[in-house]
Amino acid sequence: MASKGNIAVLGSGLIGRSFAMLYASAGYMVKIYDISEDMLKDAMSYIEQRFTALQANGLLKGKLTAEEQLKLITVATDMRDCVESAFYVHECVPERLDLKKKVFGELDKLVKSDTILASSTSCIPASQFSEGLNLKNRCIVVHPIYPPYYAPLIELIPAPWTDADVSTRVKDLMEEVGSKPIVFKKEILGFGINRIQYAIIKVCWDLVEDDVLEPEDVEKILKNGLGMRYAFTGQFETMHMNGFGVTDNVDRYGPSIWAVLNDMKPVTELKSDSDTAKKIHDAMCRTFSTVDGLPEKRKWRDDRLMALAKLKKEMGDD
Repeated sequence: MASKGNIAVLGSGLIGRSFAMLYASAGYMVKIYDISEDMLKDAMSYIEQRFTALQANGLLKGKLTAEEQLKLITVATDMRDCVESAFYVHECVPERLDLKKKVFGELDKLVKSDTILASSTSCIPASQFSEGLNLKNRCIVVHPIYPPYYAPLIELIPAPWTDADVSTRVKDLMEEVGSKPIVFKKEILGFGINRIQYAIIKVCWDLVEDDVLEPEDVEKILKNGLGMRYAFTGQFETMHMNGFGVTDNVDRYGPSIWAVLNDMKPVTELKSDSDTAKKIHDAMCRTFSTVDGLPEKRKWRDDRLMALAKLKKEMGDD
């Protein structure tokens, strides 16, 4: 079985292993790097289980079997060994600027001049960890919504100095593995997904902190209300339908939107030791899952995302 090329994934956590699955699905030889052999063993076990489940449910991506895709993925505890033959390196290490700078500094010395260097950072613009590198023009943010195997959207955010061909090639790669990439025109803190998601967190947090709703009832708004609609239509599409086009919607509801936005509390820092955080945490442990039960709950979530993906595919909405 011939490989289409070599891809390196740095970090074997939840994001790294999911991207490794995506790249293998398109026939690429993937090598996952981590400093922990136990993490790598756990990652390979997870990948094998997920490939088997996806194939059984008719949702395995690509033309290769689960066994063939699994054979394309190997592991390494030496970074040089992992990246030396890769045309594309995808960093998936924890969200710390100092760590990103360290990893990209090492990559700058190890890879070829035409290698693409991608980061899965959730909020940090590429310019903050690539400035000063010899290969800063090859760096780009490739940010998924977790888990990327089941949620196809990918945000591509180049730095001001990123070569144009990097964005083009990464966009083509993401489309090849079945993702839905969007390319940002410029850098912005938090990108798109998290600017929207964090705004939702702030409003949900305030509803609990101001004793308007219990945490579990806030979850119902998202799971049984907005979330069901957003699975098929975006916000602007919804506005377009809830009236006679977007401009008519703004004429009808603009004053109400403005009044509600002006009624919202100023932004304040979230504190893990606050009464609100403890109340939400206790409610989630009671009504959703204990912390110890979260690994099993993630599998439960992935199974439902698989079912939703299957439904959207059958309806032609994928």
